[in-house]
Amino acid sequence: MHTVAGRSARLDTRIARRLILALLTLGLIQGLILGLSAMKSFSAVENSATTEDIVRVQAALESEKNALIDIAREYAARNDTRDFILGLIPDYPSYAFSKSWYEQTDMDLVAITNLDGRILWSWSDQGSEMATPGTCISELADLPASSPTSAYSSVDDHPIVFAAYPVSEKSFSAASVGWIVLSRSIDAIFLERLSIRTGLSTALSPESVLATHDMAGIRTFGVPLADLNDNVIGSILFSRPRPLDRSFKLLMMYLAITIVLSVLGSTILLVALLRSIIVKPLKRITGHLRECEMQGRASVALAMGKHAGRFDEIGQVSDCIDALVGALDQRRGDLQNANSELENLNRELERLARVDPLTGLANRRSFDEHAKREIRKLARDKRQTEPILECVILLCDIDHFKLYNDRYGHQAGDACLRAVADTLAGEIYRPSDLVCRYGGEEFIVLLPGTDGAGGAIVGQRILDSVRSIGLPHEDSPTAPFVTMSIGLAVMEFKTEEFDLHELVGRADAALYRAKHQGRNRMELG
Repeated sequence: MHTVAGRSARLDTRIARRLILALLTLGLIQGLILGLSAMKSFSAVENSATTEDIVRVQAALESEKNALIDIAREYAARNDTRDFILGLIPDYPSYAFSKSWYEQTDMDLVAITNLDGRILWSWSDQGSEMATPGTCISELADLPASSPTSAYSSVDDHPIVFAAYPVSEKSFSAASVGWIVLSRSIDAIFLERLSIRTGLSTALSPESVLATHDMAGIRTFGVPLADLNDNVIGSILFSRPRPLDRSFKLLMMYLAITIVLSVLGSTILLVALLRSIIVKPLKRITGHLRECEMQGRASVALAMGKHAGRFDEIGQVSDCIDALVGALDQRRGDLQNANSELENLNRELERLARVDPLTGLANRRSFDEHAKREIRKLARDKRQTEPILECVILLCDIDHFKLYNDRYGHQAGDACLRAVADTLAGEIYRPSDLVCRYGGEEFIVLLPGTDGAGGAIVGQRILDSVRSIGLPHEDSPTAPFVTMSIGLAVMEFKTEEFDLHELVGRADAALYRAKHQGRNRMELG
């Protein structure tokens, strides 16, 4: 009897060890699958947040440039500035620029030059050699005297952002006689403004940094600063904490604890039930387990326990096996449900990555993808039928939107953007056409397979529809309600090497003319 008991104990021990190994393996596989799925989802969310960060950073840097250009434009339009360059008002700078003005505008350098870039008068709080009268700013000599520019540069091995505006007269109809140059140093104050606008930590690097990298729970990416010749003079580094890292670690820790406790609990229970097992019913149990192994699940329950009226050790083992198989099926179902939910979340994230969150219109990424598809479709149509195919771009901009925001507030500005977006979307009828929020108060409309006359009809409908909204705009110099300016550009489709960027550039130039010819109109590029 002792020998039989000893053999039974050894058999139970072997069975218990194998159960522990099987449950641990299954738990580890499930944990690995869940962990990889969670990591993929967290990474997608983090990358999406980084993309939004980059958009905010680029908008903040562009805003800094535009602010300089706006100030430069104000002084370039003054007749006194023109007369100073012509030598008629030699004391003009003494009353045009004051110490308080330098402090209020946070300006580090102001210079007035002739068309060749030779400095006639300058001021600098750094005492830079670049600001010495008589010195020539070589970059200005190569620029067209009809258009302003803004870029980065390096002065005394320190990066700056500058704007140069051609000096004409109040209406900018006369020929340019020189330049007015404004500059701000990219220093701690500049970086602090960027940090406030973007919500990110900032730092300056003398090297070109493009890659995104993570370290100690901090995500960092760089934006290179290039001068007019596309030479990189340094980079601004932006960083923020990765808040999802801690959640991911906690999830994995809880998952590991759950797996270990589940395996330990199941093993302890099974070992206690298997101590009194005899060999005779093992054949049936073995056959049942083999069926589960081959088919992935049992066709019927073992039913050797309470359902058969047996409440001894054999019945308990039978019930435990049935419960274990059911639990595995349940876990498999839970895992499938979890994977299905993760797939739904990934699809939703993919959708959000292509939609502008404020207006619900397509964003620039979606616009680029849609344009490529339509260009390929036009290429197929041209090869099959050889018609004259054209493509139209409408670049639309809300007139005096900054004044609207200043008067009515940013919430009203957002409501205005949504109303205009709905109006533009209501004027697009074909599946191939697309309206997209291009940035700020700009919208772009793609009309593939449409000629210039058709594009003009759509553009006029848009102008009329925006006017018909009747949104009040009391500060607008153009009209007492919200209006829009449109630049239209059309290009004949010849090959698959269709230059969409050139078409957009022409539409932008037409939009520029529409603005400078009174706004609330459409111009052809």
